[in-house]
Amino acid sequence: MKKRLLGILLILVCLFSCACVPSVTVSPAVPTDTVVPTAVPTPTPTPTPEPTPTPEPTPFGEADGRGGYAVSLLDQYAGYPMSAHLMNEKEALFLFHENNEGILVLRDLYSGVETARATCKSETYFTPEVYVGDKGIVLFFSHDCVRFYDRRLNLLEEYPLAPEEETLYSANYDGTDAYIIKDRKVSTLRGQKEICDLNGYLLEDEYLYLEPCGCCLSDGILTARVYSGGNGTDRYLFLDTSDGAVSFLPVDGSYSSYLVCGDYAAIYTDLSVTVYDARHAGLLSRYDMDISYYDVLDIRDGQMMIISFEDPNIPRILICRLEDGSCVTLETPRTENRAVLGDEFVLMLYTDYDPDYERADAGYLLLSLENVSPCNQKSILMRGSTDLPQKSGKQLAEEIAEKYGVEIHIGFDAIRYFPDFAAIPLLSEATTIAALTELDNTLAEFPEGFFDDLIYGSTKSIGFYLTSTLIQGSEVGTSNPIAFSFEWRNQRMIVLNADYLYQFRATIAHELMHAIEGRLWYYSSNPFPKWKSYLPKNFGYNNSYQDKHGNDYSDTTYTISGEEKEDRVYFTDAYSKTFAGEDRSRLFEHLFCDTEYCFNYAHIRDRAVYLCQIIRENLPSVRNCPDKLIWERFTE
Repeated sequence: MKKRLLGILLILVCLFSCACVPSVTVSPAVPTDTVVPTAVPTPTPTPTPEPTPTPEPTPFGEADGRGGYAVSLLDQYAGYPMSAHLMNEKEALFLFHENNEGILVLRDLYSGVETARATCKSETYFTPEVYVGDKGIVLFFSHDCVRFYDRRLNLLEEYPLAPEEETLYSANYDGTDAYIIKDRKVSTLRGQKEICDLNGYLLEDEYLYLEPCGCCLSDGILTARVYSGGNGTDRYLFLDTSDGAVSFLPVDGSYSSYLVCGDYAAIYTDLSVTVYDARHAGLLSRYDMDISYYDVLDIRDGQMMIISFEDPNIPRILICRLEDGSCVTLETPRTENRAVLGDEFVLMLYTDYDPDYERADAGYLLLSLENVSPCNQKSILMRGSTDLPQKSGKQLAEEIAEKYGVEIHIGFDAIRYFPDFAAIPLLSEATTIAALTELDNTLAEFPEGFFDDLIYGSTKSIGFYLTSTLIQGSEVGTSNPIAFSFEWRNQRMIVLNADYLYQFRATIAHELMHAIEGRLWYYSSNPFPKWKSYLPKNFGYNNSYQDKHGNDYSDTTYTISGEEKEDRVYFTDAYSKTFAGEDRSRLFEHLFCDTEYCFNYAHIRDRAVYLCQIIRENLPSVRNCPDKLIWERFTE
């Protein structure tokens, strides 16, 4: 029994030992010089490689090292490159002309691949013109034919044009229709719908200069220069084909050209560029240029692009922001005048010739806008607005008249029998509203009671007459007047050509100074007793608007532009020297309109201070005003 119990006990001990002690695997013997690791290290995970960034695509062409590219097209297209149009930031439409054939080419700017092509032959010698709309493309040869394409150059329709009777003159906004002029009537080409009868806006002896090509196709705005038959009152016509609204803008200077792009119209001379809202004739900005040779190339997205030819060895492009008047400049290796403005590049066409005037090269440049630098060219005028009041011209005229106690006449109501001149009625509602808005803003600068001061003697009222072109009827007047101020039939009449919106404020101030002077002379036989002491020794006014040859007086002696030494400058311009009254009115308009540079000349500033002193002493409304008035800013 004891042996059995002892055996059972041994069995239990063995079972307990097996449950508590881990099992050990006996390895076979190994050589003594072999190192046996005591533990296996955890392998390091392989890092996931960073994705390789996709390089930004670069445009096709030969890089110039400054972000720009040059592409020669001579070996691909024999025609002369007429124009380029950005379809988007990666594709452009090119128009070539060769042997009366127009060639349209769509080209990818990044791959250099031609994606579509279309050709059109003409029987005329005129060069082709193309317009690119949001939905279609219009190609035409003036006096011959017009073709409509979709934006991939698939031909949709073709129309012949009667050479002597019809002139294609504008595409619509989206590029799906065009407009023709026949007998001064504007109609759609595809729908034959009359848009506007220009006979109601033009004088009998006026005629339209219908350019065969150039800048006439632009976003539904029909543009034309209106020649007056030699009376010196040419003007630009703008017809908004969407609603038939007609506006006129002045031809500013002997040399004047224009460009219409979208909602913008730029009229430029050798001295200045004036930018308008083409649909409403509202002024956006004006730039007095410090360069004489230039072209306006493009206007879009609130920016205007100008190419300067001033120095052919240092060509440059100016890009001006219309919103604030600031400018930047961009160097360019060429002074070509065929270019468009994109978001990232300027696309410029070029053509080179050899000594025999054979085409040596032709192509395009992409100039990166990353290379722009600051520029000192500034706009000197930012007036006017495209946000016009939601009132009719008649309502606005009545409100302004009541506000200031004056009369305001517009439309046909502004046409009277004026002594020594005639006026064309201002029929554009948009221009009328813009002019009335500027008139209201200008009259608001005068102190309370000012217009009552201008009522004296037989003068019982003040009347403003807003017209279009003024035609000089007197042989002794200036050839191209833009305003008159005179007393007639118991009224101080101020007649204003509202087509000149860009200087409307200055014109109003100028004519009101004539009215102020009328009052001063009524109450005094010599209201400016010291005036002569502020003039050059032995100086006498011309006392005529003309020189001895019957031309407009233009002697610049003693003027800003005519003298190099500051101490010899007494007058702002030649017009100031015609009459003493014109001198004072010219000074007043410059005092009124922020042209401070005039008063950097001591003789001009001294005379302006004296003028302001006489006005304050003799006009009750000014004398009783404790604050300095707007025209007294520069007369410390």
